[in-house]
Amino acid sequence: MNSAAVKIRNILVSIAVFLVIGTAVTEVFSDIIFFSLFLGIPAGAIAGMATFAYLRHREKA
Repeated sequence: MNSAAVKIRNILVSIAVFLVIGTAVTEVFSDIIFFSLFLGIPAGAIAGMATFAYLRHREKA
């Protein structure tokens, strides 16, 4: 695969992880905490950034 396709794939996978983790955390805490979205967004962002960093590291190795 060429470099641009790999970068686009990494970004799309990271966005998907952000959405899945953010939604999951928000739903898990929705009954417990009224503003559970404030937990879901940072959790999704951290998971998405960690996924992107892992994919970039794996790509360079």
